[in-house]
This record gives sequence, structure tokens and C-alpha cells, in this order.
Amino acid sequence: MPSLLKTIETFHVTAQNLLPFASAVYANPRDCLARLVKRGELIRLKNGFFVLGNKVEEGQVPYEQLGNLLYGPSYISFEWALAYYGMIPEGVYVVTSATTGHSKSFKTPLGTFDYHSLSHSRYAIGIDQKNNSSGHFLIATPEKALADLVHLKAKHLVGK
Repeated sequence: MPSLLKTIETFHVTAQNLLPFASAVYANPRDCLARLVKRGELIRLKNGFFVLGNKVEEGQVPYEQLGNLLYGPSYISFEWALAYYGMIPEGVYVVTSATTGHSKSFKTPLGTFDYHSLSHSRYAIGIDQKNNSSGHFLIATPEKALADLVHLKAKHLVGK
């Protein structure tokens, strides 16, 4: 199984993709996945969703893609997008995204990923697809990220 992990070109993999291969070699394939996590060859971000340990060791964690993949539909927005565009000077340590689903937060070994719910009408406009060395991801335009942040902060102020 570890040699199989070296052949995977993407930075992430799901249990659904790995279990058929593990089943062919191991009597209990889920135990095999647990051992790979324990050894650091797989990093569990949520149930059934992993990042390959060797890709993380190479030093390039594709936070934007992970933000899109962990919970969807979603796009990168708010503080993370503003930092991506160089619009705010401070460092951002939580990957922030907008979603039409319920607001949610994932605390993972690679960092925290926060998702804030927006109505379908607010969600639907101002999204770009960008590319980096790991692939493509969805992110708010600079104006949309700022509008999303203002809306989120205003919603919290009114709610208090």
C-alpha cells in the first residue's frame, strides 16, 4: 500500500479510492488506512479524506484547493482571499470560505478551515477560478471577498 501512495499524483485521496486496493492485500482494509495515518503517510483531514504525507513534507500545502474540497459547494473568501490578493497586511491563519450549506469549521493537522453560510443569491456572483501548481480552485474576486466580509461582520453585529 505505501508504494501505491507514491504513485498518486494528486495531493489528496479519499478512503473510497484507497479501500479497493487495501482490500486486495489486507484482511481489514480500514486498519491499513489507520496504520498509514499513524505513520504519517496519510494525514486525515476529515473522515474519509486524506492528504498524502509526502506531499506535505515537500512544503507546498494547497490550502485553497483543500478549502474547496473539504466542504462544498464552497469558494475561498473573507480574510483568506483578501490576504491572497495582498489587500490586508496581517497574516491569516484560518482558511475562510463561503458556502451555501451550513456554517462549519474543520480543525485539522494542517490548520483550521472555516465555512460561513451565504444565501444562494449572495453566493452566486463574483467567483473566479484560479490556478496554482497543485491545480485549480474557486476564490472570490477582491471586491466580492470584501463584500462577503462586510456582510459577515454586519450579520454578527446585528445578531448581538
